[in-house]
Amino acid sequence: MLRLLPLLLLAACVEPEPGPETEPEVDPGCNGHLALCDRPLDEVVFLRTHNSMSSEERGYHIWSRNHTYAVPTQLADGVRGLNIDVYFEEDELIVYHGFRDLGWQPLDEILTELSDFLEAMPNEVVTLDFQQGAPMDVTVEALEAHAVSTWFHSQPLNAPWPTLAAMIDAGTRLVVFSSGTEGTPDWMHDKNAYLYGDATQAETPDDLGCTVPEPPSAYALLALSNVLTDPIASPDLADQVNFNPFMLERLERCADELGRLPSQVSVDYYSRGDALENVDRLNGVWGYVD
Repeated sequence: MLRLLPLLLLAACVEPEPGPETEPEVDPGCNGHLALCDRPLDEVVFLRTHNSMSSEERGYHIWSRNHTYAVPTQLADGVRGLNIDVYFEEDELIVYHGFRDLGWQPLDEILTELSDFLEAMPNEVVTLDFQQGAPMDVTVEALEAHAVSTWFHSQPLNAPWPTLAAMIDAGTRLVVFSSGTEGTPDWMHDKNAYLYGDATQAETPDDLGCTVPEPPSAYALLALSNVLTDPIASPDLADQVNFNPFMLERLERCADELGRLPSQVSVDYYSRGDALENVDRLNGVWGYVD
């Protein structure tokens, strides 16, 4: 034991090896960036997918298809605005583009995908725009009964929009728009009063200008469509307008002419081209690591 004593004393004096350093927590910011947190919603550019439900991933026919990837992938990639066509057929709310036989889903499936994303990503704000082909009361009832209703935001008309940080703190991170909203709850916003923008029926790049009607209300969101349809959507048509320099130059020109950034930029085949990058560029966060 006496022989071991010096070794034991030496071991007691040796400092332990430092363990692995704890990684500092990274603030997720708002919609991916700290710089966006203090901006009102109408001063943040959202990428919105046109006919969001119509994807190759969900088996829609090529004649009704607008995207390669379905809603969960869209949201994971950075899309923050969804555009959905909803109908009520055979006592069920469903979504499809043009004709049911070309591909459809239950509305509940889309809502669950959106709800799952909002649950998993507590610092993200999303907009949902319905093209309403179903009775409004049926749609409202289904939405209020769904988990997605947890995050509904109600925006008074002609009132300043809250910042993304304020919406996140309040837990009201989903803004819903539709038409024919008379008599609906406050969270169902009339897109004819809260949104304004250009037409979506462009056939060539030259048809995509910057002419828009007067804003219908003081804080209406400017929505620009960067979509070609001739006579249907296609990857080839999307490639004509989703890539730079065309897309970025067009959006910057419109922002200069209209004196404001678009709040919503709608595209087909969002994963082709520079749409995601261009939204970050317009928001001034391209290349920033928060």
